[in-house]
Amino acid sequence: MERSLRDRRLSLLMAFFLGVSLAACAGSGSVSTGNTPGAPEEPGEPIEPRPPAEPEEPNCDGPEYESTFDAVEKIVFDRYDCRNQGCHGQGAAAGGLDLSPGVAWANLHDVDAVVAAGKRIVPGDRRRSLLYTKLAAATHGDETAGSPMPIGLAALSEQDLELVGWWIYGGAPEEGVVLDAEPFIDGCL
Repeated sequence: MERSLRDRRLSLLMAFFLGVSLAACAGSGSVSTGNTPGAPEEPGEPIEPRPPAEPEEPNCDGPEYESTFDAVEKIVFDRYDCRNQGCHGQGAAAGGLDLSPGVAWANLHDVDAVVAAGKRIVPGDRRRSLLYTKLAAATHGDETAGSPMPIGLAALSEQDLELVGWWIYGGAPEEGVVLDAEPFIDGCL
């Protein structure tokens, strides 16, 4: 009698664990209900892959720029009229610097300045880049070699100066995006 009581307890315990194990498997998704898109209708039927999600369009409320340098050209050189005939436009090129579209980057990037010692842009170092120090001199009233820029026109806003500074700090590339400069662009890259 004692043995049969022990056998019953053991049988009940095994039945309990078997029931718990089966209940845990029930939610595994191994049985198709036909409600899941792409799930097989019959066991052994291949699962159809879901189509890839459509990429989201960037949320842009302003102009779009091809690169950070494109933004610098349009926001700074164009908006502040740096390319006019009396300053750094084609034919005038004050200080030997022509900022006309198509030649501006080559005339700035790692090029020796004509009117002062140093380079127009030292990639990665805005404080040693004459372009930045001349623009910052007009915005902040800092000292600079030669005249603060732009001469006789409104100084760059702090945001636009930061755009130039972070672009230079990011290596002043002609193409691509300098992520640190992105917050200072009213538009999309």
